Amino acid sequence: LEFNYMIMQSYDFLKLYENYGCNMQFGGDDQWSNMLGGTELIRRKLGKDAHAMTITLLLNSEGKKMGKTQSGAVWLDANKTSPFDFYQYWRNVADADVLKCLRMLTFLPLEQIDEMD
Repeated sequence: LEFNYMIMQSYDFLKLYENYGCNMQFGGDDQWSNMLGGTELIRRKLGKDAHAMTITLLLNSEGKKMGKTQSGAVWLDANKTSPFDFYQYWRNVADADVLKCLRMLTFLPLEQIDEMD
Protein backbone atom coordinates (compact mmCIF):
# COMPACT_ATOMS: atom_id res chain seq x y z
CA LEU A 1 0.00 0.00 0.00
CA GLU A 2 2.87 2.38 0.80
CA PHE A 3 4.28 1.89 -2.71
CA ASN A 4 0.93 2.94 -4.22
CA TYR A 5 0.97 6.08 -2.09
CA MET A 6 4.40 6.97 -3.46
CA ILE A 7 3.17 6.52 -7.03
CA MET A 8 0.10 8.69 -6.41
CA GLN A 9 2.11 11.46 -4.74
CA SER A 10 4.67 11.40 -7.57
CA TYR A 11 1.93 11.58 -10.20
CA ASP A 12 0.23 14.39 -8.28
CA PHE A 13 3.45 16.42 -8.35
CA LEU A 14 3.79 15.77 -12.09
CA LYS A 15 0.25 17.08 -12.70
CA LEU A 16 0.85 20.14 -10.51
CA TYR A 17 4.00 20.81 -12.54
CA GLU A 18 2.25 20.36 -15.89
CA ASN A 19 -0.94 22.26 -15.07
CA TYR A 20 0.28 24.99 -12.72
CA GLY A 21 4.05 25.23 -13.16
CA CYS A 22 4.61 24.02 -9.61
CA ASN A 23 8.28 23.05 -9.46
CA MET A 24 8.77 22.89 -5.68
CA GLN A 25 7.21 20.51 -3.19
CA PHE A 26 7.44 20.96 0.58
CA GLY A 27 6.70 18.25 3.11
CA GLY A 28 7.63 16.61 6.36
CA ASP A 29 10.89 14.70 6.38
CA ASP A 30 8.91 11.45 6.51
CA GLN A 31 7.81 12.21 2.92
CA TRP A 32 11.33 12.54 1.46
CA SER A 33 11.31 9.37 -0.68
CA ASN A 34 7.81 10.12 -1.98
CA MET A 35 8.85 13.63 -2.94
CA LEU A 36 11.99 12.40 -4.69
CA GLY A 37 9.79 10.04 -6.69
CA GLY A 38 7.92 13.07 -7.99
CA THR A 39 11.04 15.01 -8.92
CA GLU A 40 12.40 11.95 -10.72
CA LEU A 41 9.13 11.38 -12.59
CA ILE A 42 9.13 15.00 -13.79
CA ARG A 43 12.76 14.73 -14.89
CA ARG A 44 12.20 11.49 -16.80
CA LYS A 45 8.85 12.36 -18.36
CA LEU A 46 9.39 16.06 -19.12
CA GLY A 47 13.16 16.47 -18.97
CA LYS A 48 12.66 19.33 -16.48
CA ASP A 49 13.98 20.04 -13.02
CA ALA A 50 11.71 19.97 -10.00
CA HIS A 51 12.69 20.34 -6.37
CA ALA A 52 11.71 19.03 -2.97
CA MET A 53 12.36 20.39 0.50
CA THR A 54 11.57 18.68 3.76
CA ILE A 55 10.83 20.20 7.12
CA THR A 56 11.65 18.50 10.39
CA LEU A 57 8.60 16.83 11.89
CA LEU A 58 7.49 18.07 15.27
CA LEU A 59 7.51 14.94 17.41
CA ASN A 60 6.55 14.64 21.05
CA SER A 61 8.74 12.99 23.67
CA GLU A 62 7.14 9.63 22.77
CA GLY A 63 8.15 9.98 19.11
CA LYS A 64 4.61 10.64 17.85
CA LYS A 65 3.70 13.50 15.51
CA MET A 66 2.49 16.55 17.39
CA GLY A 67 -0.57 18.41 16.19
CA LYS A 68 -2.57 15.27 15.54
CA THR A 69 -5.57 14.67 17.76
CA GLN A 70 -8.40 12.18 17.71
CA SER A 71 -10.42 14.75 15.78
CA GLY A 72 -7.63 15.67 13.36
CA ALA A 73 -4.95 18.34 13.03
CA VAL A 74 -4.59 21.49 15.11
CA TRP A 75 -5.00 24.48 12.79
CA LEU A 76 -4.14 28.16 13.18
CA ASP A 77 -7.40 28.99 11.38
CA ALA A 78 -10.16 29.62 13.95
CA ASN A 79 -12.69 28.20 11.48
CA LYS A 80 -10.91 24.83 11.60
CA THR A 81 -9.80 24.73 15.24
CA SER A 82 -11.68 26.85 17.75
CA PRO A 83 -9.60 29.23 19.88
CA PHE A 84 -10.63 27.19 22.94
CA ASP A 85 -9.47 23.89 21.38
CA PHE A 86 -6.25 25.54 20.19
CA TYR A 87 -5.56 26.83 23.69
CA GLN A 88 -6.41 23.47 25.24
CA TYR A 89 -4.09 21.63 22.87
CA TRP A 90 -1.10 23.79 23.81
CA ARG A 91 -2.09 23.93 27.47
CA ASN A 92 -1.94 20.13 27.58
CA VAL A 93 1.41 19.65 25.82
CA ALA A 94 3.62 17.49 28.02
CA ASP A 95 6.23 19.35 30.05
CA ALA A 96 8.93 17.29 28.31
CA ASP A 97 7.91 18.86 24.98
CA VAL A 98 7.53 22.52 25.94
CA LEU A 99 11.13 23.65 25.41
CA LYS A 100 11.36 21.92 22.04
CA CYS A 101 8.16 23.66 20.95
CA LEU A 102 9.44 27.02 22.13
CA ARG A 103 12.66 26.50 20.14
CA MET A 104 10.87 25.49 16.95
CA LEU A 105 7.72 27.61 17.03
CA THR A 106 8.62 30.95 18.60
CA PHE A 107 10.98 33.82 17.95
CA LEU A 108 12.26 33.82 21.52
CA PRO A 109 16.05 33.98 21.69
CA LEU A 110 17.55 30.52 22.25
CA GLU A 111 19.48 31.86 25.24
CA GLN A 112 16.20 32.82 26.91
CA ILE A 113 14.72 29.37 26.26
CA ASP A 114 17.90 27.69 27.53
CA GLU A 115 17.54 29.63 30.80
CA MET A 116 14.14 27.97 31.30
CA ASP A 117 15.72 24.51 31.21
